Amino acid sequence: MNTSESKITVSVRIPVDLPTVWRLWNDVHAIRQWYHASEDWHTPRATHDLEQGKSFSYRMEAKDGTEGFDMQGKFISVIPQKFISYVMEDGRLVEISFKEQDNETVIEERLDPENINSEDLQRTGWQRILNNFSTYVLKQQELVPFQFQKFISAEPMAVYDVMIHPTKYTQWTAPFCPGSYFEGSWEKGAHIKFVGPEKDGQAGGMLGHILENTPGKFISIKYDGSFEGDKEKPFISETWKDATENYIFERTDGGTNLKVDLQAPLEYADFFNTSWPQALQRLKVLIEESDEKR
Repeated sequence: MNTSESKITVSVRIPVDLPTVWRLWNDVHAIRQWYHASEDWHTPRATHDLEQGKSFSYRMEAKDGTEGFDMQGKFISVIPQKFISYVMEDGRLVEISFKEQDNETVIEERLDPENINSEDLQRTGWQRILNNFSTYVLKQQELVPFQFQKFISAEPMAVYDVMIHPTKYTQWTAPFCPGSYFEGSWEKGAHIKFVGPEKDGQAGGMLGHILENTPGKFISIKYDGSFEGDKEKPFISETWKDATENYIFERTDGGTNLKVDLQAPLEYADFFNTSWPQALQRLKVLIEESDEKR
């Protein structure tokens, strides 16, 4: 282990809430996008098991394939949303702290220097990696458009009625979060709460209000905040702020073409592209099966 008492210290302040920053920091898919000190290098593979005593391995390579190495080590301490420390294969210790200050997240890294490159060069490299992470996080918070649609063999009003029915809403939205439901009204101007049980059994979700509601034709929702348990809180970052969700019911020959237009954070692209088609298929089956029974 490096016996020098000196430590290299780098830090970054990101205007995004701590839970989001923590999640992206530890997502191996995300790590492959930002973990590099220069644009001509990248991290094609990354694996880790974020628990005390478990290992990690990040493959860092020049994009032209001329050189590369595996950055490997073992986690010494993991305190969720607060602290990570690990020791690299060469014995150097890295300590990372996460703090929420003034609705932003501050990350500070302290590490033992190696003996080959100058400390200034090392500090520059580690700072660039942190800066890349900040850029990546901010990019993921940008609102981008999504559109999904489904043909349903039923009249627009039948689709509308089933879609916002309290019991049936829980059934067709299960691909997003099993057991999810809403509280409040779908009337224009009304506030509404979308609730999904968390892993620890405590409910959490999104707060919004209904911008427009023309039965059987159009619904528009604007998101206002989030909540955990009984505590409601406003957005503390740009994540989801001003995001919208619109439903368009188009009458067609033999039924309804239901369109869903979203403006939502880029980081949810994979989740939406998987979950929305599944949810709309569930809604279709729910409505068409119900129609057959009449």
